[in-house]
Amino acid sequence: DFGYRLRAAGYAIELISDWQCEHRKRWTVFNLLRVEIFHRALPWSRLILTHPKAPARLNVDGVERLRAGIAGLFVLCVLLVLFGLISAAWLAAPSIAVGYVNRGLFRFFNRHRGLIFAVRAVLFHQIYYLYSAAAFVYVWAEHHGCGLTRRFRRDRSV
Repeated sequence: DFGYRLRAAGYAIELISDWQCEHRKRWTVFNLLRVEIFHRALPWSRLILTHPKAPARLNVDGVERLRAGIAGLFVLCVLLVLFGLISAAWLAAPSIAVGYVNRGLFRFFNRHRGLIFAVRAVLFHQIYYLYSAAAFVYVWAEHHGCGLTRRFRRDRSV
């Protein structure tokens, strides 16, 4: 949003690719998820749906939707296996799909941090797809007047 307002005011935004920065915060899984959901996924989804020039294709293009769907299918199969509703053999297809659609990311992590890290990172990345997709669906429902927040307020007032 800030970038769009800067551009609308006539300022240019330049990428300085040789600058690097480092987050000096000690991340926990809880803090990471809290920040990612409430300070990235929800605001970004709102920006995509409300700003006329927002690049929706950046995070919700066809490939990203496919990856989110495969992540959902993978997690669903894992849960069904854990509850004993299907056999572990059902994990083969979604596991292969997760590996295939994330092969570039996997190669990057494998090259820089090794095989175990790469597998763990790609599996954790499936959580990113789940909460990002859930945030977008939530904001879409909110944007179209059927969000949970609105319903919750209405139900509390009764």
